[in-house]
Amino acid sequence: MTPDPPTLLGYSTVIFLLLGVHFILSEFSGRRWSRMAWYAAPFFLGAISGLFSTVQSILPGQWGLRMSSLFMIMAYGAAWQAMRIILGYRTRVLPVLLACIVFFVLSALSGHTGLFHILSTACRLAALAMLHILGLRNLRNADQIKTPARRNLQRLLTLYAGFYLLLVALVLWMPAPLGAAPATIWAVATYNFLTVIEVTLFALGMIAIPWEQLAFQQKELILQDPLSGGGNRRAFQEWLENDGKNCAHEALLMVDIDHFKNINDLHGHAI
Repeated sequence: MTPDPPTLLGYSTVIFLLLGVHFILSEFSGRRWSRMAWYAAPFFLGAISGLFSTVQSILPGQWGLRMSSLFMIMAYGAAWQAMRIILGYRTRVLPVLLACIVFFVLSALSGHTGLFHILSTACRLAALAMLHILGLRNLRNADQIKTPARRNLQRLLTLYAGFYLLLVALVLWMPAPLGAAPATIWAVATYNFLTVIEVTLFALGMIAIPWEQLAFQQKELILQDPLSGGGNRRAFQEWLENDGKNCAHEALLMVDIDHFKNINDLHGHAI
C-alpha cells in the first residue's frame, strides 16, 4: 500500500493539535497566560503548517508550500522559546523573526526549480538546524539540575541538529521536503515521521523536566538541615552508601553539646 502524503500530514496535524490543547489545559488552572501561550504555540503553529500542506485549497500552488514551511520554522522557533522559559531564560524572538523573514523573501522569489528555490530550501533547513543548536546551547548552559529528561533532550537536539546540517550539505540531491530535488512519497513520509517523533519526544521533555527539577529540589530539602543549611543524617547516610567508600581524604567531625535541650528551652529552637 502506497502512503498518501495528505493523509500522513493530516495525522500529524491532529497530533500537533492535541498536544497544543494538552498544554493549554495543563497551564490554564494556574492562570499563567504567557507560559500557556508559549507552551502551546509550537504545536498549534505546527498544526497550521500541516493544514497548509493537507488542505491545498487554502492557498493553491506554490504559496501553500511556502506558508507551510514558514509556519514550521515558526513552530520550531516557538519550541525554542518554550524551552527557554522552562529553563528560566527570557524569550528571544528576534533570531526567529530574522530567520522567517529571510526564508520568506527567498521563497517568494523562488519557483519550482532554480537558484532561489535551492537557496530558500537551504535557508529553511539551516534555520531549523540553527534553532536546534540554540536550544542545545541553552540546555547545556542552564544552571538548573541536570535531570535525566534534560540529558535525553540534549541527545535529541544534537541528533536532529546534525540531521538538518547534513540535509543542508545534500540539499541539491535530496528530494523535497528533505532537499531541493523534486518531491517523492518516501521523502514526504520520512520527513513527516521524523517530525512527529521529535515533536512527541520534545513534548514529553517539556512535561518531564519541570517535574524532575521539582523532585530534585524536594530531595535536597529532605537531605538538608533547615537551620544551618548543612546536610542532615539522611544526607550523611546517602553519602556513606554512594560516595563514602570512594573518598580516601575525607574527614568527619562530630560535636556533642551537653544539656543542649536546656538551651533550646531557654532561648528557643532558633538558636
